[in-house]
Amino acid sequence: MGQKVNPHGLRVGVIKDWDSRWYAREDKVGDLVVEDYNIRK
Repeated sequence: MGQKVNPHGLRVGVIKDWDSRWYAREDKVGDLVVEDYNIRK
């Protein structure tokens, strides 16, 4: 049985570039992920 792989996730960093580029302290990451998602929605 084979494993299913997300095609976008497989190509990030090789063919495609990341959708976001930001760095944060560990305690802020969750809030910033939600904010990034809402902006892109």
